[in-house]
Amino acid sequence: MEWDNDIDGEIEIFDSNNDIQFIISNRRAFDMLFHKCSGSKYENIKDYFIDRYTESSRNYLQLMKDKYPQVNKDISDFFLHILAAWWIQILSEVASHELDEEEITRFVKEYITFGTGGWKRLMNL
Repeated sequence: MEWDNDIDGEIEIFDSNNDIQFIISNRRAFDMLFHKCSGSKYENIKDYFIDRYTESSRNYLQLMKDKYPQVNKDISDFFLHILAAWWIQILSEVASHELDEEEITRFVKEYITFGTGGWKRLMNL
């Protein structure tokens, strides 16, 4: 996952076209990981992904602050955790529903638009 730090344009936490293709290509694997691995060594995989995504978010905020001192990085760990859990649940939902590529693409673009507005306000951009 690569972070686009374009402060003057849209701030995206991932490349939507590549991630849409990644989600579509790996939908069945996500479905198995998130819904069909109880009792296996992967049964807590969601927690693992949430922790990794939360840490990535903390690192991203620090990188943004280092590059752009005006950025507010004082965002609670719990808020970052909840956002990470939300994203993993989104992947879980996409994996478990029979959505076609157009529906997934539309949803991801809506999610990015929604999230970008909130991040801009939180980070004082």
